[in-house]
Amino acid sequence: MKNCTECGESYDSIYKLDGLCPECAGWAQCPDCDGWFEDLLETEDEPVCENCRDMNYTQCVHCNKFIAYGDATVTPDGMVCEDCFDDNYIYCDHCNEIITLDDSHEAPNDCVFCERCFENRCSTCANCGETCWREGMSEAPNGSWYCESCFEEHCSYCPGCDCVVWEDDTYDGGYCEDCHNEECEECEECEEDSGDFDSVRFRGRDSYIRIGKRRYGVEIETQKCKDYYSLSGAIPFYAKYDGSISGKEFASTILYGDAGLEAVENLCEFAKNHGWTVNNSCGLHIHLDVSAEKTKTLKAMALAYYLSYEFWLSLVRSDRGSNMYCERNRTDITKIKAITSFTDFARYQCRYEWINFAAYTKHKTFEVRLHQGSIDAEEICNWIRLCSVFMDWAASMSFTKVKNRLLGKSKDEMFEYIMQLCRDAGQDDLVDYYNKKAGRVVELCELVA
Repeated sequence: MKNCTECGESYDSIYKLDGLCPECAGWAQCPDCDGWFEDLLETEDEPVCENCRDMNYTQCVHCNKFIAYGDATVTPDGMVCEDCFDDNYIYCDHCNEIITLDDSHEAPNDCVFCERCFENRCSTCANCGETCWREGMSEAPNGSWYCESCFEEHCSYCPGCDCVVWEDDTYDGGYCEDCHNEECEECEECEEDSGDFDSVRFRGRDSYIRIGKRRYGVEIETQKCKDYYSLSGAIPFYAKYDGSISGKEFASTILYGDAGLEAVENLCEFAKNHGWTVNNSCGLHIHLDVSAEKTKTLKAMALAYYLSYEFWLSLVRSDRGSNMYCERNRTDITKIKAITSFTDFARYQCRYEWINFAAYTKHKTFEVRLHQGSIDAEEICNWIRLCSVFMDWAASMSFTKVKNRLLGKSKDEMFEYIMQLCRDAGQDDLVDYYNKKAGRVVELCELVA
């Protein structure tokens, strides 16, 4: 150590400044490392030495200011400061990806989407040029996509074969040229029966052998549904338009018990006898009543479905995992655990996720949207029953118990666990059905505590 000849203070002898301490020599002290330097370098906060700037700061690619790594944001162009981020970038409201303002797209609800999310969910009407949600659009006869209002104005479905025709090209009764030329009795009979219809009141009975007492609903989407209008006033299902499919969607009223499954079976029998079909655009949606559940139970149910996603995915067609109308949920365990009001939580969930929590705000249900379209009575009824067994189990658990029993299980362990739940509920035929469906050899296990 040496003493400064000017102020008398001691200083480290490594500084060769003709007897002066660094401060008296006009040097500055780095606030990060406390070293003394002849010159410090500017940063967004305060000047630091070159070594500290290289270790702790990065340069904004837009304004060239040096900013602390913790204050910088990684963008497609590199690290940027907060001001430059606000001026040039934005988060996609669907996938949360950072995009430039020039690459962003405005969705119909004033949200901002990246190009990929916009193309998956939105499209521009070929007639009026308005940007619309894709699920609300329909394909015109020339292959272009129309918004709902333009489609209704310029197009219609032939009541004979369900094909789309230009309004100006329809014949009496709204038929396409082929059906008009055939002049078949069927077309003449259904000429007045070309629209949607309401359901009749469901009349159940006190029988719960195949399914528990939880109420449920089902939505069956079709590609073709010949003669469907003859069911008007006869079944507890609504027939309604859905822009994402070429047929009708048949949505049940509130069902319960074995009689509800029989109502589904009766509709499927009619569909089979009349040559109805489904395709890759169709889905099967199940609503499960949770109107009587308290928040703590709803949290346990939500966690159970969140943790068992891979199990449910293994039971459906492989392409359903990438379907834009039943995507994987973007919530997580922490967010579910933090729920204080399920209504508030559900309000900000996307309806097009495989387990649609947003349905709670309107229907007080959880909607399972993952299954592919089907008109197979056994497949539909067993799916309803399996969902019901699983939800009844989750309703009997706490959040912590669900987490302890399901978190960390492999897909095979999850399969065996849920099959055991079916056995415990007295639904052994479900175990046989899904073991055959999965191509598994049944080995009885006792995994359920």
